[in-house]
Amino acid sequence: MFFNIDILKKYKVGILSIALLLGGLNAGAQESMSSKTVVIASDWHLSDIRSVEGGWSLTERNQVRIEKFLHHLEDTKDAWDVLVLNGDIFELWRTPASVLMQADGKGAVLSNAQYIARIAEHNKPIFDTLYRLRDVGKELVYLPGNHDMTVKDEDLALALPDLFVTKYDTPSTGVFFPLEEVAIEHGNRYEVFNSPDPISHLDKEGMPDGFVIPPGFFTAKLGATAAVLQKQIGDVSVGNTVRRVDATQDIINKTLYTAFWATIAQNAEVTSLSLLTGVDGYNAICRWEDYSTTADHESALFKDCWKQSVWENRCEKNKVPVVPSFSDALMASVDMDICDNMAFLERLNNEQQPSVICVFGHTHRKLIEVRHDELKGDVIYMNVGAWVDDHEDTSFGVVTYDVDSHVYTVSLNECGTDGKVTVRDERRLYVPESFVVKDGDGWIFSGEKCRLMDDETNNVCGISNDDKSLQLYNLCGQRVGASYKGIVVKRGKKCIRKF
Repeated sequence: MFFNIDILKKYKVGILSIALLLGGLNAGAQESMSSKTVVIASDWHLSDIRSVEGGWSLTERNQVRIEKFLHHLEDTKDAWDVLVLNGDIFELWRTPASVLMQADGKGAVLSNAQYIARIAEHNKPIFDTLYRLRDVGKELVYLPGNHDMTVKDEDLALALPDLFVTKYDTPSTGVFFPLEEVAIEHGNRYEVFNSPDPISHLDKEGMPDGFVIPPGFFTAKLGATAAVLQKQIGDVSVGNTVRRVDATQDIINKTLYTAFWATIAQNAEVTSLSLLTGVDGYNAICRWEDYSTTADHESALFKDCWKQSVWENRCEKNKVPVVPSFSDALMASVDMDICDNMAFLERLNNEQQPSVICVFGHTHRKLIEVRHDELKGDVIYMNVGAWVDDHEDTSFGVVTYDVDSHVYTVSLNECGTDGKVTVRDERRLYVPESFVVKDGDGWIFSGEKCRLMDDETNNVCGISNDDKSLQLYNLCGQRVGASYKGIVVKRGKKCIRKF
């Protein structure tokens, strides 16, 4: 993947995700009282009025789409249970070089809570609708991404009282397990430029306590600067860097990391500027040599961050289940395939994790991918995409679990400019009832494997005993009654019930 301004938008400026478990919000879903439906949305990148008027906001036109999407959730409120906002909901990274990030229209520095309240004020219809959903008893779960990693529980409590349930597993990352087999997280903790960095800033003069901003914050500011100047960041493939066979891993890491910054350095008009920060209590002016390359002078912000031992320490602080190499994690910052593949490495192909369904945002691209794991059987990864203005096909995901049939339905949905929701892709996964059980700090797998339902026959769960073979299911794998009208599955075959 080439590193250019589009990559800056999709990674450094945030990589949002929208997995709204809406794939089966219909009358059939309402008939089943033994199901749970989770809606997941990500990467809204909501900004304040200053960012919109200044021309560096990522989400302006698509604010209306978000409003219509939430109205759709209001209209179908009886068909879903939980809405997950899966990171990069608030934009706290992207301003040009000469503009403080968290500031008002006059340049006065604002706290996290004050700036979130300012964003909410500019996007009032969106947050009004979220409050109405809360008032009818819906659970709204908030997870941090990279562009909003500095947002804390207390910030949300002050800016948006009693709106969200937060699911932090570290001070700057979060993961939500609506059911044992499903993991939802933003997906940024597994790569170098966008995962929290609680290591590099320790004991540095002038740094706020707990400061975790990674290099991606600075590339996001450079991306905003390039957008305002209408300049292009140079194209270079970091992956083409030659690796010497006799080099140590740290030398390879340093070479790759330097090559990454050399890509940006081709645009001297951008990199010659000093950057005003203004994020999470840090308001310094940073020069190119302070945050880029592998500088080791006293003011270098990320000294030695390329060393494998430093990276491993950072991963431990961020509760990364399987520590990838620094070079792989660096490549995940610029290659969407590698970044999405982290879901398999960390969750789906990890025998220490019960997950067979994993949902990310972050890369701004929507997809559903099914793979086979030797221990777990079939597993599903979904990325729910983003709602930024350069996405004409804004998307979200829906995950529904039917207790009676033990079937998960995973659907990827698109929301048009008119608010109409259509299903783009859908998968159904049978998970055996005794598939996995908790054992202290670990998990025990029964040996039974998860199975993707056959698209040709829709053979629901492979159930063949006499009692259950007579039951009816809708296309979401949910059991329905005899009065249900529409397409149903009976004894593994589709038929239409009109009466």
